Amino acid sequence: MSARNPNYSSRSMVNLSTTQRSIAQKAWGGGASVRGSSFGSSFGGGVQGGGGGMGVGFGSSFGGGVQGGGGGMGFGFGSSFGGGVQGGGGGMGFGYSGSGTMGSFTGGSGSGAGGAGGLMSGGVNEKAEMQNLNDRLASYLEKVRALEKANAELEGKIHNIASASARAVKEVDWAGYYDKIRPLQQQIQDKIMENARLALEIDNARLASDDFRNKYETELLLRQSVEADINGLHALKMDYTNTQRNLESEISSLQDELDYLKKNHEEDMSGLKQQMTGTINVEVDATPGPDLNKILEDLRDEYENLMRKNRDEWASWFNKQAESNNLKEPSEAQPEMEAAKSELSESRRQMQNIQAELDALRATIQALQQALQDVNARNEQELLRYQAIVTRLEEELSSVRSDMTRQSQEYQNLLNIKIKLEAEIATYKSLLEGASVEGSEEHHSDHK
Repeated sequence: MSARNPNYSSRSMVNLSTTQRSIAQKAWGGGASVRGSSFGSSFGGGVQGGGGGMGVGFGSSFGGGVQGGGGGMGFGFGSSFGGGVQGGGGGMGFGYSGSGTMGSFTGGSGSGAGGAGGLMSGGVNEKAEMQNLNDRLASYLEKVRALEKANAELEGKIHNIASASARAVKEVDWAGYYDKIRPLQQQIQDKIMENARLALEIDNARLASDDFRNKYETELLLRQSVEADINGLHALKMDYTNTQRNLESEISSLQDELDYLKKNHEEDMSGLKQQMTGTINVEVDATPGPDLNKILEDLRDEYENLMRKNRDEWASWFNKQAESNNLKEPSEAQPEMEAAKSELSESRRQMQNIQAELDALRATIQALQQALQDVNARNEQELLRYQAIVTRLEEELSSVRSDMTRQSQEYQNLLNIKIKLEAEIATYKSLLEGASVEGSEEHHSDHK
C-alpha cells in the first residue's frame, strides 16, 4: 500500500483544484478553523491551522492535523500514521493495529494523549515508514510552495493584463462607434414603431373581421328569414294561381253563357225586327253621335205624329158615325152600330199594338242611346290614347329634328375644319415644294 502512495500523492497534487489550492493557502497562513476532507488520496486536513486542524483519512498516506494552533486531531490512514503532530493545545491520535504514534508532540499548554502501545514492537518498520512519510511531506510542501509561487506569478500577470486592458479601454475613441450606433438605434426605434403600427393594424383588422363576421351572421339570419318568407309567398302564390285558374274557368264558362245569351238575344231581336219590317223600316247609319240622335228624335216625332193623327181621325170618324146613327132609326142604325163597335174595338186593338211597338221602339232608342254613350266614351278614350301617342310621336319627332339639326351643325363644323385643314395642307405642300425647288437651284448653282 505504501508503494502506491507516492504516485498517488504526486498525481493528486498536480490535479489540485482552485478550491483546494485556496484551502491550502489559508492553512499555511493560519485561520480561525480549517477542516479538510479527502481530496484525491493525498492530503486531508489542515496545515498550520490557526484555530484547529482536523484531517479525515486519504488513502493510506496522511491524515490528521499538522501543527494545529488550538489542537490537532487525526484519524487513521492505513497502518501508517494517525494523530496530531505538534498540537497547540493537545493532540489526540487514533492508531491502527496498535501503531498510533505520538499523540502530542511539543504540546503548548495542553496535554497530549496518543496511543503508543506498539511503539516498541514495530520500531524499525515504523521508523522507515515515518522517514518515508517525512520525505513525502517535504516533497509535498515543496510542491505547494512551487504552486504558490506559480500562482503568484499568474496573479501578477493577470493583474498586469487587466490593468493594461483597462488603460486600453480608457484610451479607445467611441465616437465613431456612436455614429454607427445612432442609425442602428434609429432603425430599431423605427422597427419598434413599425411593429406597433402593424400590431395596431392587426388589431384593427381583427376588429373589422369581427364586425364583418357579425354583419355576415346578421345578414345570414336576415337571408334565412327572407327565404322563409319567400317560401311562404311561393305557397301563397300557388294558392292564388289555383284560385286564378278556377276563376278563369268560371269566367270562361260565364263568357260562354253570356255569348249564348247574346246570341239568343240577337236572334230574338232579329225576329222582332223582321216582324216590325212590315210596318216600320228603321235604318241606322254608323255615323257619328249627333246624326243618330237626330234620327231617333225624328223617329219619336214621327210615331207621335202618327198616333196623334190616328187618334184624331178615329175621333172624327166616330163622331160622324154617331151623328149619322142618331139621325137614323134605331132599327136601321143597329147594324151600323155593331159594325162601328167592331171597327172601334179593332182600332183599339191596333192602337194597343202600336203603343206596344212604340214602347219597344222607345226601349230600343234607350238601348241605342246607351250604346251611343258607350261608343262615345270608348271613342274619347281612344282619342285620348291617340292624342298621347301623337304627343309622344311629336316629341320624338322634335327630338329627332333637334338631333338632325345638331348633327348637321356638327357636320358643317367638321366640313369647315376639313376645308381649313386641306387649305393648310396645300399651303404647307406649296411651301415645301418651293423650299425643295430653291434647295435644288442652290445645289445646281453650287455645282456650277
